Amino acid sequence: MSYPSQDSYQNPYQAPSFGAVPAMFAEEDARSTFIRRTYVHLFGAILLFVALEAAIFTLVPMETLHGLMQMLFASRFGWSMSSRGCLAIGERRRASVSSMRI
Repeated sequence: MSYPSQDSYQNPYQAPSFGAVPAMFAEEDARSTFIRRTYVHLFGAILLFVALEAAIFTLVPMETLHGLMQMLFASRFGWSMSSRGCLAIGERRRASVSSMRI
């Protein structure tokens, strides 16, 4: 039985090597741009979450929200199904984004 050589192994999690530089070796302006973009993205995500929560609590009647919470807590699988649905949506989005790569 022969094993493949280590040279033929491709790590799927390895960062691309075409011009990619670790952050500690990048230029100062590249690092600051990356940090700025990261925190702007984070701020936008938090702002969108707050707006979505405000819309839900303002537009959806309390009786409906109460019924939804009772339905999720009544079954021992309620939260499990909810989290599996979120995972499925995320996986579908990841697959669609990875298919768009050039």
